[in-house]
Amino acid sequence: MKKTLKILTCVLLTVALSIPLTIMVSAASAKASITLSASNVYTDKQVKVTVTYKADANIGAWDFTLNYDPSLLQYVSGADKHTAGSCRIINVNMGTDKSKSVAFTVVFNTLAVGNVEFTTSTNGIVGEDSAKITATEASAILKITKEPVYVPSGVNTLSDLSFEEGKISPVFAAGTNEYTLTVDYPIKNLTVNAPATHKLATVSVSGDKELAVGENTVTVTVKAENGKKNTYTIKVTRNESPYTAEKVTLDGIEYTFPIDESLIAIPDGFAISKASFNGKDVLAYENMTGSLCIVALEKPFIEGDETEEKYVWFVYHKDKSTFEPYISYSPGAMNYVILTPPEGFTPPEGYFEEHMNIGNKNIIAYKNSLFDERFSLIYASPVNGTSGIYVYDSLDNTMQFYMTYDGQPTKKTVDDLNAKMESIIAEKNGVIDGITEERDALAEDKELYGIIILSCFGAILLLIIILIIVAVRKGKKNKKNTAEDFDKEESETQLNEIFTEQSPVFVAPAHKPVVTANSNKEKISQYDEESLNVTSNRIKKLTEELIREPIPAPVTKPAPDKKVSIPTSTPPKRRRPTRAILPEDITKHSR
Repeated sequence: MKKTLKILTCVLLTVALSIPLTIMVSAASAKASITLSASNVYTDKQVKVTVTYKADANIGAWDFTLNYDPSLLQYVSGADKHTAGSCRIINVNMGTDKSKSVAFTVVFNTLAVGNVEFTTSTNGIVGEDSAKITATEASAILKITKEPVYVPSGVNTLSDLSFEEGKISPVFAAGTNEYTLTVDYPIKNLTVNAPATHKLATVSVSGDKELAVGENTVTVTVKAENGKKNTYTIKVTRNESPYTAEKVTLDGIEYTFPIDESLIAIPDGFAISKASFNGKDVLAYENMTGSLCIVALEKPFIEGDETEEKYVWFVYHKDKSTFEPYISYSPGAMNYVILTPPEGFTPPEGYFEEHMNIGNKNIIAYKNSLFDERFSLIYASPVNGTSGIYVYDSLDNTMQFYMTYDGQPTKKTVDDLNAKMESIIAEKNGVIDGITEERDALAEDKELYGIIILSCFGAILLLIIILIIVAVRKGKKNKKNTAEDFDKEESETQLNEIFTEQSPVFVAPAHKPVVTANSNKEKISQYDEESLNVTSNRIKKLTEELIREPIPAPVTKPAPDKKVSIPTSTPPKRRRPTRAILPEDITKHSR
């Protein structure tokens, strides 16, 4: 009993002592954390440090200190109290804005290179019910380094060097600074492609414009970021013009052939070419077919004449080395060049020459007084066509091809064409006459051949008709004989069936025999006797007819080459009678 009491007392004491411990374990707690705006900063920069407390109950008041190294950092703002190396923050929040988390930020300036350790020291945190909250401290490391001094790049080379107008020699290399380039005479300006190796380097080009004939120097300078320069030199040779500056006098004015085509605007439909004048190559322009050649001649400078064009266009006849004014006329999509008619040209019959204006240019035209003044004939050539006579409609402002024969439509041409046509027609008529004669002769022969063929055909047809008639008559005759033979054989067959021994004929009495009661013998009635007499008479008559009728001759088969009419059905086979049945035989049989 005493032992049990002791055990119960120990249990109660243990329970009583454990009650305070349970209350302490269930008290609120908080955890501190430190967040840096940057973990690595340079000197003379600013950094922000944020301290945060998170509890499992609403926080009512707090008091904590943020510790740091004052030799590396300088306090700027954010603390309630500050001393060298520490920032104290005290705050009470017992209002309606309750929270389980609070945060405060302190700003510092970096002073020197080193690692700064931030730590927290919690002076006290209580909940809204004034209960004490136990806090866990936090720490963080800030690395302060010295900002590096930027050194500008000294790279002053090119990554490539090229020209659109030609290839340099030797092949580009960044370490090679001298090159050569040759271009044709028309090229005066160069297009350079010279990117720098370093993105902050700059490139400048000089001497690439207005190249002179002969040798030119083009330089490409690369300036590095630090200002150091590197120069690439290209010796550019511009070839001389392939054309000569020949002079020609036209209508008292001395003109000069240009040698630089880049200064001249080429008319539509023409392309640059060469022409020979005085044995020298001169600058000229030709159309696509090569039938037209034009040149732009430079006229001499005349003071007060600056508004006029520097070059005058002419049509150049290369075969004769002659010139005529270049007159271009474009009534629509087609571009025409109006030309002077060649020597010996004769206009069509009925047309006469007169001058007229087209596009402020005086030209030679041809009119026909019999027609409306609206139409004229003009010797011209499309830009990509052939020269000849064209009809000009002054009202509609159009041009249409007239006609061409060896380049010149003339009356002689028409006469030649008419004579040639008459010769062709005469020759054709002769051929037609010969063909007609041969056709007529052939028609006569054909008619004679037709008569002969028709006669032969008629004779053959008549012969066929005769043969058909003969065959029909012979067939009828054979059919008649065959029918008679068939009738005789049928009669004999019937008689044979009557008189044959194998099948005797019995005549049944018309009435049954009358038997009397007093006699055992059968008696023949009058009616039965009469029937028997009739039958006997019939048999006798048939016998007499058979005896009187001659026996038909045996039928022979027809020759193979003759057609014989065959009956459609075969008569029954006749059986010859062995002996005729006489009346007395019947009497004996009846008894």
